[in-house]
Amino acid sequence: MSKIRRLALAVGFTACPTSALIGAGVAHAAPPVALVEDVDAKVPGVALMDYLEQGRRLELGSSGWIEIDYFSSCLHERIVGGAVTVGAERSEVSGGSVERHPVECDAGKIALTEPQAERAAGFVQRGGAELRNRILAAKNQLVLHGASPLIVGDGKNDVVITRFGDFRDRETLPLVSSGERRFYDYASHDRSLIPGAVYVATSGDRQVMFRIDREAAPGSTPKLGRLIAFPPAP
Repeated sequence: MSKIRRLALAVGFTACPTSALIGAGVAHAAPPVALVEDVDAKVPGVALMDYLEQGRRLELGSSGWIEIDYFSSCLHERIVGGAVTVGAERSEVSGGSVERHPVECDAGKIALTEPQAERAAGFVQRGGAELRNRILAAKNQLVLHGASPLIVGDGKNDVVITRFGDFRDRETLPLVSSGERRFYDYASHDRSLIPGAVYVATSGDRQVMFRIDREAAPGSTPKLGRLIAFPPAP
C-alpha cells in the first residue's frame, strides 16, 4: 500500500456514548470518514475539526463554503455553495462548486473498531505497558508527512506528547477549543518535531505511536498529512 493510502489517525471510534454499548447484536454508529478542516461561520450545524460520517448532508446556501479532508482517499475538498452529501471517499455536491486535490497522508488505520485497533501495527492501545512492549515490533508505524503535527484531542482529556526512547522529553499540549473539539496545531505556534523521530501521543487511556517522516517539512503543510485525531471520549 502506497504512502498516500495510509493516514496517521488514532481511531477506534464508537461515536456517541448512547451507541457505545458492547455486546452481540448492539449496533454502533458509523465511524467518521472525514474531518472539517475549515468552514464558513454561516454554515449551520458544523464546526471546525468536526468529524463527518458517510451520508451526512450539509447545506451551504448560495455562498457558504467548507473544506473537507477524507481519511481513506487522502483527498482535500473545498466546496462553495449548494448541498453536500458526505461519501466514503469524496463528497457529492449539488448546486455548488468543488475543488479537489490529493494530499500525501497515511490512510491505513481508518475507522477501526476497538478490537481492530488493538491488533493494528501503529495501533490505538488502552494502557501504556502493552504499547511499550509491542511498539518496537510494529511494522507499519503511523507516519506524519509534516513535521508540525495537528492533534485533535478526545474532547475531554489532555494530550501528552512523549518522545519514544526518552520519556523525560514529554509535554502536555495547551489545547484550544472549537465547538466540541479541542486541538493543538504545532504550525500555528511555529513549532515542529524532529524528522525521523518516534513519538507517543496519549489522551486519557488511549495512546498512539507515530513517526515524523525524515523528509517532513515544518510549518503549514497540508493538514491531512500531519493529522493525529483521537476518537471522542465517552
